[in-house]
Amino acid sequence: MGDIALLSPVFEEIKRAHPTCRVSCLVKGIYADLVSRHPALDEVIVFQGFWKTLRLLRQRQWDAVIDLHGVLRTRLIAFFLPARWKTTYKKEDVLKRWGMVFLNKTGPAPHTIDRYRTALAVLGIGLNKIVVLQTAFLGDAVLTLPLLKLIQERLGPERLSVVTRPEHAPVFERESFEVIKDDKRAKDSGWSGFWRLVNVLRSGSYDAVLVPHRSLRSAAMAWFAGIPIRAGFFSSAGWFFFNRRVPFVWSEHDADRNMRLLETFPSKGSNQNFPNSPRPVKRGEDKGEGFEGQTPHPALSPLAQGEGKKIFGVESGDLTPLRLWRSFGADTEKEFLIGMAPGSKWPTKRWPVQHFAETAGRLLDTHVNGRIVLTGGPEDKELCAQTAVLLGSKTINTAGRVGLGDLPGLMSQLRLFVTNDSGPMHIASGLGVPTVAVFGPTVRGFGFFPKGPDSRVVEIEDLACRPCSLHGGKHCPRGHFLCMRLITPDRVIDACENVLKHENSPVA
Repeated sequence: MGDIALLSPVFEEIKRAHPTCRVSCLVKGIYADLVSRHPALDEVIVFQGFWKTLRLLRQRQWDAVIDLHGVLRTRLIAFFLPARWKTTYKKEDVLKRWGMVFLNKTGPAPHTIDRYRTALAVLGIGLNKIVVLQTAFLGDAVLTLPLLKLIQERLGPERLSVVTRPEHAPVFERESFEVIKDDKRAKDSGWSGFWRLVNVLRSGSYDAVLVPHRSLRSAAMAWFAGIPIRAGFFSSAGWFFFNRRVPFVWSEHDADRNMRLLETFPSKGSNQNFPNSPRPVKRGEDKGEGFEGQTPHPALSPLAQGEGKKIFGVESGDLTPLRLWRSFGADTEKEFLIGMAPGSKWPTKRWPVQHFAETAGRLLDTHVNGRIVLTGGPEDKELCAQTAVLLGSKTINTAGRVGLGDLPGLMSQLRLFVTNDSGPMHIASGLGVPTVAVFGPTVRGFGFFPKGPDSRVVEIEDLACRPCSLHGGKHCPRGHFLCMRLITPDRVIDACENVLKHENSPVA
């Protein structure tokens, strides 16, 4: 009787978060009249014995099953009911109960109502603290931003954190996300660094973790941190550490794939609180056996709903970008600023500097008020300096001179961006800057490409040795580097003219 009386806040919280859903409650007959009077309850189902009740319930389609009794009988009923979301109320540990009864050992314990509320996390209720783990490359960090923003919009946590590498922290800090730094290449490498991060996450008492990074280390960190809800990809190296998994579909853009992780949570306050269950994952679709041809599941992402949505926010009244441009002697109103990123972490992903220089010269011939802006990090300074020497006076070399937090604001003023497959490519595309990307060892099918109608990828599509690796490498495996050498400045110029015409057309 006492347990039944405590159901009232459960019904209310479900209806508050999902006002259009139908809530049914399975109870013993003696409690049916009491429960049926609750205004937030739509239906009472009377328990009529295990097998008869199970047959009755299996005739219906359920989106979620919440077991707030937690005994063998209710656990079995929940197990045999097909539903997308399932959860069971966790009682006190048996040994702890015995200690309280026989040894008179008492201590602080959560109220039963609080345990009921914890069980509602499966419906996205009470997820007040959420953390996202993304410690891969710069491009991966940039493409995690839509996921973070969608978490804010759909789950509305009180605290939203992201674990990332120190050098990528400004990407998230400029968007006002709390950052936990994982210096896994230096002080946090090895077991000591791993356990330091585990303890940081444990102390944060997070309710859920989403892991777009498909590494064993990230998945293990989420599990050892004791975070109750752990969402990741089936194809993750540590997939077995997750209790919520979604397919990793190669044919989707990486930002859309990341946001698939939210398919494991119903959206608060939506008219479609419980979308249909995702289709089964086909063999090869989740393991990289081919990159094209799959039919992607409809994503939750803004990028899937409309091409070219902006990832970064740049306030119109922010004067910082203008001050930076003035410090470089540039006039954003009078000059046609063309950005170029000749660098990349991987040498095989770098289009020859001479080709960048020729392309820049011809673009300057077309745009008499044009100016070339070279971008990159400290590691790209030497390469950009070589390119600047070839270009001459109408060049601004910002490589290593602009922090990652200020780079999006600076790049937002560019009229065109020509780049390799690199982090700056994703920043430019995320800002809605017309982007032309040169792809060599990598392909669009990996999901890391500039998105939107004002973007183009230039590549050699019929080269048998492409792709040769997921990220690129230090040397061409066959020694000829044809994937980059065969891409001429003519092709890149054509792509630039095409994307600029599209941007300036009335329908663009």
